[in-house]
Amino acid sequence: MVQRRFRNVSFPLKVFLGFLLFGWFLWAHDLSLAIEPTSGHSLEVRRWVDELGANDFASREAAAGLLIQLAERSECDRECVLSSLRNGLFHRSLETRLRSKHLTQRIQQKRVDEQLSMLTNPKCDTKQVELAGWRTFASIAGDDSTTRAFFAKLYRSNERRIERLTQSDRLESSMMNRTHTWLDRNSIDGWALAILADCTLGQHHNSNGSLFLLHSLTRDQIAPPPFHPTDGVILHRLIGGWLYERSEVGCLMDHLLVAMRYHCRDHAASACDRILCDTSAPASWQGTAVLSSALLSSKESTVPSSQDAVDQQLLQRLNDRRRIGVVMMIPEYKKVLHTEVRDVALATLLYRHQIDPRMSGFVDLQADPALLFRVESLGFATATERELAHKKGRELLRDTGLQQ
Repeated sequence: MVQRRFRNVSFPLKVFLGFLLFGWFLWAHDLSLAIEPTSGHSLEVRRWVDELGANDFASREAAAGLLIQLAERSECDRECVLSSLRNGLFHRSLETRLRSKHLTQRIQQKRVDEQLSMLTNPKCDTKQVELAGWRTFASIAGDDSTTRAFFAKLYRSNERRIERLTQSDRLESSMMNRTHTWLDRNSIDGWALAILADCTLGQHHNSNGSLFLLHSLTRDQIAPPPFHPTDGVILHRLIGGWLYERSEVGCLMDHLLVAMRYHCRDHAASACDRILCDTSAPASWQGTAVLSSALLSSKESTVPSSQDAVDQQLLQRLNDRRRIGVVMMIPEYKKVLHTEVRDVALATLLYRHQIDPRMSGFVDLQADPALLFRVESLGFATATERELAHKKGRELLRDTGLQQ
């Protein structure tokens, strides 16, 4: 029946199938010709691999033991054994193929265990660690004991994923496209993998993956909480290092929001200064930067900044009547608040001079964990309310000695 059907196949299709089978044969033949062992024990290693399929069980066990012993002697011998075992994966004997696969996994796992032991040993130089992804991870988050312990835990639970990051360029597109599946608000490991993948593959890839990560970090539904009970320090380091590496991706507003949320003060100060120095920046950017400046320039902050210079920047914005594109509805009072840049500047000035903005008329003020106040809560329902609040606020600031 099969022969009869094959006779009915057209000649071009037969030629195509013939080339396909010939190509598969060449591919299998190339795989069987793995890298030749370079160790002086190459002949013995080949013979031991052949004996993995011997009829006698004792001979098979003895050959496996000899291969393991040789692999533990040196890096060169290990590569020699692994190379021969890769050849054994295509041996005509099923027993040899199965044992070659098992021994390959065993030897490779032992090497990983040794590398992880070196990584978690505080007396060991991290430059000797050759785990996939470690050097990239260390360049972002540092190489102290906290980072070492976290990466060791991450590698143990995600070894295959991390190993694939260092493989050929053909995997890059698929790895970057699956990054979103790793993101979970409650999984620091998933975010660490996504950032590691972006830093490892992003240099050969377009910026879409980096832009997706940046936007995700601004969303409360996806972004991890800034105060993680166990890995909060690593999370801040990872995001801070990644923001520095991807400083040209996305807009300054997103960088400022993410940096403020995860306490990356140096990066936040840089983005804040760039926005405040650009008077043509959108009103929403100006409002966010104004609030950020109150926190970044506070006395307990480690970011050096001139208090007077910040005050002058805020005073210049007391005449900025541009409306910020956010509104706040208060159903119980049946009113809608509209916020202008000057509203945010006045509330920030009052806070900086230890005056409660509600004393001036910001009666709907609401706190924000990252930006001091919610921008939309600093608005007013009517122009009359706004003018009265600004008049009162300026009087309170004048009483503190602030020159306006």
